[in-house]
Parts: sequence; C-alpha cells; structure tokens
Amino acid sequence: MPFRELIDELLAFIAEDAHALGCETDVMRAREIAKTGTSADRQVDCFTRRLAHGASREHALAAVVDFLAAETAGRI
Repeated sequence: MPFRELIDELLAFIAEDAHALGCETDVMRAREIAKTGTSADRQVDCFTRRLAHGASREHALAAVVDFLAAETAGRI
C-alpha cells in the first residue's frame, strides 16, 4: 500500500499521543509531505531540471542554493 494511503492510518494511530504532546498541527504536516514531497525532493528536482536544461553541475548546485534561500524566505 502506498505511503499516501497509509498516512491516515498512521495519524489515527498516533492521534492520542500527538494530542497529549500538543503537536497535532505538526504531525498533520505529514499529509502535506506525503502529497508534495520533502524539501530534499524539491532540491533534487531543481538540480536535475537545471542539468536537463544545460546547466553545469556548479550552476545547477548554485540554483539549488538560490532555491533554498527563496524557500526559506517564504517566496516559493
């Protein structure tokens, strides 16, 4: 079964503990991560797209740094 389908079951399993710890909002982010991927997924995608468009390895890595800076600043 794909992770996306298991996430609801997992969240239900830990719901009581998440409530006791006051972190329900944090654990609910797991759904978004399962849906959209992690930051690492986006970084690899940025890197491979740049390479596919002819960028050198160094330029592709610089694009990832720029992407991370923009994402951290909330511009993406």
